Amino acid sequence: MGVSSPGISFATTVTGPDAYGAAPVVGTDLTVAHGAHDHGLPAAPAPVLPYAGATLIADVAIAAATATTIITTATLGVGKWLIIAQAEILNGGTTAGDCELYVVAGTAVLGFVGPTSADALLPASASAQLTFSTIAVISTAGTLVIGAYSAVAATAKLNATAGFATATYPTGYTAVQIA
Repeated sequence: MGVSSPGISFATTVTGPDAYGAAPVVGTDLTVAHGAHDHGLPAAPAPVLPYAGATLIADVAIAAATATTIITTATLGVGKWLIIAQAEILNGGTTAGDCELYVVAGTAVLGFVGPTSADALLPASASAQLTFSTIAVISTAGTLVIGAYSAVAATAKLNATAGFATATYPTGYTAVQIA
């Protein structure tokens, strides 16, 4: 532009960009900047959506009338988590009985909003597929325990084992932080 004024020198560089969220600052030195400049803004950080999940790596035997841990979650941070648990429970015996899939606190301190279990009649020599979802409101980071109970001896099956559980219905959990 070739503009000059006595006693004023124009800036030759622009500092920045500032970190995301930094407040604007007005300088007080004698150097001035041209009106045709752009400080620019860095991209806003992408939201981090924590996720955890796992399936069984081996079948888990469930003794009759005994609560049994099926899988323990990874450590989940403070916040609200959508928990989805599913299992295929096999009754290899000749007597039917009730079975239940449930979630409880492991090392986490939390409360639940919604159902924390699913139950079904477990027919003799057959399997039952159980699924539920709930919201865990975690105030102290830690683990959850996905467990099963059966009135008769049974087995929580991993996926694609002995033709019962399939790859589309694995026993395990998914946890997604939603807030």
